[in-house]
Amino acid sequence: MPVPKKIHIIYFYEDFLKEYDMQSKVNRGVYYTPPAVVKFIIEAVSQILQDDFNLPGGLANQQVKLLDFACGTGGFLFEAYTKVLAGSLANSLQQNELINHLLNNFYGFEIMIASYIISHLKLSQFLKEQGYNIASKNNKRIEVYLTNTLENNQ
Repeated sequence: MPVPKKIHIIYFYEDFLKEYDMQSKVNRGVYYTPPAVVKFIIEAVSQILQDDFNLPGGLANQQVKLLDFACGTGGFLFEAYTKVLAGSLANSLQQNELINHLLNNFYGFEIMIASYIISHLKLSQFLKEQGYNIASKNNKRIEVYLTNTLENNQ
């Protein structure tokens, strides 16, 4: 699988977010997780799914659902997408099945509109680089939603 291209504006925004308005970030619960930490967590979760839950393929297993309830710019989802597709063969049918698995079972929630938009851009660009044009697929979308998971609305 080719190495994903970086969309420079997305990465600029993530660097900007790390430095901008610390008090606002604390009030909203916004924290940046370094890519190396994200990669380690995704690798570990996939391995645990295989070893401890007997789910062949880890995150790629069709029984797995993933939710990042504070997804920010989609770093965890991006790494999970990368992990799932890295295990696929050159078989485009299998890759399309895996992409459908990602689109049907991997979710994110985000409170900040800019981060929400960046996550959609990042994930859709990644899928496009894998040869999957989400715009041409009926009823398919990246399952990232703009919502506040910190508030109790009961």
